[in-house]
Amino acid sequence: LPFFLNIRNPLNLAIFKNDDISTKQFLDWMYLQTGMTEKDLDMNPLFLEPDFPKRPVWVFIRNNAPMLKKIADMNVFDGIEFYEFCPNLEPTDPAYETKAYVIFNPHQAKLADPNRGEVMLASLKSFMLKRGGKL
Repeated sequence: LPFFLNIRNPLNLAIFKNDDISTKQFLDWMYLQTGMTEKDLDMNPLFLEPDFPKRPVWVFIRNNAPMLKKIADMNVFDGIEFYEFCPNLEPTDPAYETKAYVIFNPHQAKLADPNRGEVMLASLKSFMLKRGGKL
């Protein structure tokens, strides 16, 4: 869906593209950008294991929700910019690798195509109700 994202000062993790990086590389970059250590970031202990393999940045982002909360609570960055890939597509497909964003406030996102809003809301309601959620 086309969105307008109001992100003016993102934490830049896009420099890593989709390259596999070590936890140490990730933590070193996070320290340089945020001043936070691995303990401050409250990282998932799995990532701190000595034999944890190199992974793309999006794996660190998606599996460390407490870390995202700590970064948001700093009130320095208003989002995160990174790359992710779709494992269901061939690497030669232009849609395989995309730039992605995390926003810290829902008011930072606006649906760019207002005609699709009702369809999206109806779809979301249906999805949430099937899972027992509330809207």
